[in-house]
Amino acid sequence: MLGQLAHAGAILLTARLIDWRGPRAFLIGFAALSAFSFYPMLALLDGTAATMLILVYCGVLWAMRSGHDELAGALFVLGLHKWEVGLPFVILLCWRIVHEKRWRIIAGFGMTVSILTAISLLIDPRWPLSFLTASVAILRSPHGITSSAALLVLWPDRATQAATGITVVVLATLVFEWAVGREADFRHFIWMAFLALAATPLLGIRTELANLVVLAPCFLLIAAAAIERRRSGLWLAAPFLVFAFAVPWCLAWLRLTLQEGLAEALLLLFLPAVCVLGMYWTRWWFLRPARTWLDEIRAAKARA
Repeated sequence: MLGQLAHAGAILLTARLIDWRGPRAFLIGFAALSAFSFYPMLALLDGTAATMLILVYCGVLWAMRSGHDELAGALFVLGLHKWEVGLPFVILLCWRIVHEKRWRIIAGFGMTVSILTAISLLIDPRWPLSFLTASVAILRSPHGITSSAALLVLWPDRATQAATGITVVVLATLVFEWAVGREADFRHFIWMAFLALAATPLLGIRTELANLVVLAPCFLLIAAAAIERRRSGLWLAAPFLVFAFAVPWCLAWLRLTLQEGLAEALLLLFLPAVCVLGMYWTRWWFLRPARTWLDEIRAAKARA
């Protein structure tokens, strides 16, 4: 249950990052129910650390936003675990740190790495060789699934072309967004960070289905944009979340009746595709918050 608590904690921390303005009951209900959706439960059964990773990722973003740079650097070390889950996210963080010249984050990172390395060498002096051997073995093993393999099941004749095209488009999109958001505020950076997480499974990197648990905060961003921008936003957000949570469970239930590998392919592609499309649906609204009545008064005084 520690993973479920970490998952709920990541959702609540994400709410603080985006300055959640929706109903508190909706937020608490989403955090509780999301922790028991398909991917978190699969992560619980597999015993993966991906559930803890999303809490670490959100912790790094919160520490950077709050000015706790040394803490951000220490958490960044933990975020390097399972690079297949958040490699673009890590690259984006490095780019932001260097661009803003936040050297204290790098200092916190180096200090934490030095302490952990010293402790590891005292416990097992041979661990670097064992680590490299295990890393090479993992790279060579046919574990998990890739977007290319998923497309091969769904579209056998054009799988290679489709996978290459999706990878190129996703990479170009990420580079474009990072270039556009180079001087953007931290709210924009949070959006880019979660977009990077959502896009990672579509890049052809071999991963596990349980690793998709890190995409849960994307749904909170989508719900927040719907609630903040529409009077009936709550009635729009709730059915969307029910749909996003119900479909994976239905695919898992139909796994025995569907074609071999079809359920796994759909489970891999469904969540990232929905998250990327949903994030772009929120792009304009999320990056340009609604003007309050106080903003309108100030604008009117400035015009006068």
